[in-house]
Amino acid sequence: MRRKKTHKLHRMLLGVFFIAAVGLFAAVSPVCGADNIQGLKKSAELGDASAQHDLARAYEEGIGTAKNIPGAVQWYLKAAMQGHVDSQYKFATALDGNPEASHLIGKMYMNGEGVQKNSATGFKLIKESAEKGYSEAQYDLGAMYAYGEGVTQSDDEAVKWWKLAAQQGDSKARANLYKKYKIEVESVTVAKEDSGSVSAPAEEVPVKGRLKDIMKAAESGEANAQYELGKMYQEGDGVKKDENKAVRYFSMAAKKSHVGAQFEYARALGDEHPEALYQMGRMYRQGDGVKKDPATALDWLKKAATKGHAEAQYELGLMYAEGDGVAKDDDETIRWWTMAADQGHPEAKAVIEMKIISKDAAAGDVKAQYNMAKFYEEGSGTLKDLGKAMEWYTKAAAQGHVVSQFKLATALLAGKGVKKSPSGAVEWFRKSAEKDYGPAQFQLGLMYKDGQGVAKDEGEALKWLEKAALKGETRAYYDLGDMYAAGRGSKADHQTAALWLGKAAALGNAEAQYRYGNYLLNGPGVKEDPDEAVKWLQKAAEAGNVEAISALGECYAEGKGTGKSEARALSLFREAAEKEHPKAQYNLGLIYETGAGTKKNPGEAVKWYRKAAKGDVVEAMYRLALLNCNGQGIKKDYSEAIKLWEQASGKGDAMSLYFLGYMHETGSGVNRDPGKAKNYYLQAAKQGNRFALQTIKDMKN
Repeated sequence: MRRKKTHKLHRMLLGVFFIAAVGLFAAVSPVCGADNIQGLKKSAELGDASAQHDLARAYEEGIGTAKNIPGAVQWYLKAAMQGHVDSQYKFATALDGNPEASHLIGKMYMNGEGVQKNSATGFKLIKESAEKGYSEAQYDLGAMYAYGEGVTQSDDEAVKWWKLAAQQGDSKARANLYKKYKIEVESVTVAKEDSGSVSAPAEEVPVKGRLKDIMKAAESGEANAQYELGKMYQEGDGVKKDENKAVRYFSMAAKKSHVGAQFEYARALGDEHPEALYQMGRMYRQGDGVKKDPATALDWLKKAATKGHAEAQYELGLMYAEGDGVAKDDDETIRWWTMAADQGHPEAKAVIEMKIISKDAAAGDVKAQYNMAKFYEEGSGTLKDLGKAMEWYTKAAAQGHVVSQFKLATALLAGKGVKKSPSGAVEWFRKSAEKDYGPAQFQLGLMYKDGQGVAKDEGEALKWLEKAALKGETRAYYDLGDMYAAGRGSKADHQTAALWLGKAAALGNAEAQYRYGNYLLNGPGVKEDPDEAVKWLQKAAEAGNVEAISALGECYAEGKGTGKSEARALSLFREAAEKEHPKAQYNLGLIYETGAGTKKNPGEAVKWYRKAAKGDVVEAMYRLALLNCNGQGIKKDYSEAIKLWEQASGKGDAMSLYFLGYMHETGSGVNRDPGKAKNYYLQAAKQGNRFALQTIKDMKN
C-alpha cells in the first residue's frame, strides 16, 4: 500500500515537473502531436512547404514521433527547394550543426544527390561532423584520406580518423585499419546517451581520457555532455558513484531542455534528493528559468539543508543574514552556517572564522586585524569592501605589521579603498622596506626611480632595487640591469648589468633576453659568445621583441653565431621593418639596393630608406641621398640629395659632409662655392674621412 502511494506521489511530482518544465527550462513547444504526424506527412507529400518544414522539425526534435535525422534532412531540403526560408537556413547550417545531419548533407554534396555536386562543401561538412565525434563521418573521412577522394591522399590522416571511428565501435573502420595498415584496435565499452554504448580501445582511449573530454564539454555548457556525465556519476561508470554530482549535471542539462535530464532531475526531486532540492531552491532564489521567489526558495533550501546539504545550509544562512524572503535572524544565520562549516564548507568556515577573529581584532590583536582586512579585501566570509579592508590594514600597519604596511601603501598608490596619495604610499613602503620586506623594497625603488611621490633619486632607487633583488624579488632584476647598463644611480657597470639582465632573461623577460643576447654578441663588459647570443635573441624574437628580430637578422646576414643565410636575414628584416623598426627598414633597403639574397630593386630600396630616414637612421639618410643624386629608383634630384646629406651631417655623418663639399665644389644642385666646399671637407677630415683627407691634400698641391 505504501509502495502504491509513493509511486502515485512520484508520478504526480513527475507530472508537475514536466508541466513546469515548459516555463522552467524553456522547452520547445511541440509543432504537432503524434496523431498529427500522418496528416503532416500527407500535406508534405502533396508539396506543402510549411508542412514539409514542420514534419522535418518533428523528425529533428522527436516531437510526436521518433527522432529521425535523415528524415529531417530530406524534408528540410524539399521545403528549402520551394523557397521556405527557415528550411533553407536549417539545411544550410546542417540543422544548426547537428553532426548526423552534417554527415548526411556532406555525402549529398559529395555525390550530387538532391543538390548540385560540390566536393569542397561535402568534405567540409563531413569533417565538421567527424570533429564532433560522429563515428560514421569519421569512417567516411578516413576513407576519403585513404583513397584521395575529394582531398589529397594521406595515410596519416586516414589512420587518425579510422582509429577514432574504430574506438567508437565502427567495425568497418576497424577492419580497414587492419586490412590496409595492419593496425588492430581493441575496444572497451563506455556508456553513452541514445546509442547504447561507445567502443573505445582499452590502451589508446582509457575511460579517464574519455571522462576528461566529457567534463570539458559539460563545463562549456553542452547539454548532452552534462546529461552523460550525470549518468556516469549516477551509475559509477568510469568514475566514483556520486548522486550529488549526478543531480547537479542533470539540473544543468535539464535547464537546456534535455528531455532525459529533465526526467532524471524530476525523479530526484520526487525522491527528495538533497541536491535536487537545493538546485530547485537556487533556481527560485536567483530567478534562473523561473520567476524569482525568495519565499519559495527558502522552503526548498530549508528542505535540502535539513537533509544535510552543506551548500543549502550556507545559502540558507545568507538569506537569514540578508533578510531575503524571511526576517533577518542572526541566531538562525549562525546556526545554519555552523552546520555548513562543520561539513567543511569553505565560505561558511570563513564566515564563522571571521566572527571569531573580529572579536580579537577589536581587542587590538594585530594578526587578527590583518586577517579582518583580508576578509574584506577578498570578500571571504563577508561582502567585499575595500574601504573596510583599508581601515583594518591601517590599524595593523600602525602596529608595525609589515605586510599590512605594504598593502596600505599599494592602496594609497592606486587610490583603491582609500584616497590616492603617492607621498603617503612612499611613507608606508619605506616602513615596510626598512623591515626587509622584498616587495616593498622593490616598489620603493621604483618610486625613487620614477620620482613618484618623492624627489627622483636614482642612487636611492638603485639601493632599494638591489636590496629587493637580493631578497629574491625577481621583478627587480630587469630594472637593476637597465640602470647599471645606462649608468643611472652609479657608474655604468656592464658586467653587473649583464648579470642582472641574464637573470631576468632566464625568467622569460623578452626585453632582457634581447639585451642579454646583445651583450653576448657585442659586449662590452662580458666575454662575447655569438652562439649563446643567438639563442637568447631567438627566444626574445619568438616572444615578439622587434629589436631582437632585427638583431637576429643581422646575425644571419653576417653569419655571426649562426650559419650565414641571406634569405633568412631578408625574412627577419622584413618582419621587423613591417613592425616599424627603423634599423631593420634600413637593412631591408640595403638588401634591395645591393641585391644581397634577392633581386636588386632600387624602387623598394628608396621606399624602405625613406621609412628608416623618418626613424632617424643616419645611414638611411646618406644612402637615400645617393639614390636621389644618381636617379636610382627615383627621379634624379640634387636638391633633395643635398637636403638629406645636410640632415645626416647634422647628426655627425662624415660621408655626408664629404658629399656636401663635393656638391658645393662642383656646383651640383647648388651654386658653386669653393669656400663652403673646403669647409665641409675640413669637417669631414676631422672625423678621419679618407676621401676628405685626400681631397684637402690634392687642394694644397
